[in-house]
Amino acid sequence: MLCDLLLVLSLLALFALGLVVFPDSSLNNFLSDYISDRLHKTGGYTFRLFTNNHTPSSASLLTDFTEATFTGYNAIPGSNQTWGAPAVAGHISQTTSNNFVWNNTGGSTVQVYGVFVTDFGTPTLLYLAERDPNARVSIPAGGSYLYTGNVQFKSIN
Repeated sequence: MLCDLLLVLSLLALFALGLVVFPDSSLNNFLSDYISDRLHKTGGYTFRLFTNNHTPSSASLLTDFTEATFTGYNAIPGSNQTWGAPAVAGHISQTTSNNFVWNNTGGSTVQVYGVFVTDFGTPTLLYLAERDPNARVSIPAGGSYLYTGNVQFKSIN
């Protein structure tokens, strides 16, 4: 018991001193686990469009986003996408997905500002959000909004 406590305290001290280094191969391992355990998991992360003029920040909450409701819109599970094998460049491990596609099958143009990612089903948790650099984006009747998922893990040591 004392040995376990000392080990935990030693690890906490290393983190506090900033001595923990994540080699590039570890970044790929973490991202590979993230892909299989979160993005490919049935009932895992769900990608949604937001239609209000909000700029995501570290203080954003789920309630800051208004989810799209236009005809043809559905939230898209991350498990529906193909995610590439992680690759490291400049101490950043990265993967991208094939395009998420949301179709506007209604009779009028709709406006979107970006994508936010939540838990599956009725969302209760916000994981990330990205404002489209061209926001506000108009999706004409019969048009589509495309988004390529991009996930990165970075070592700052």
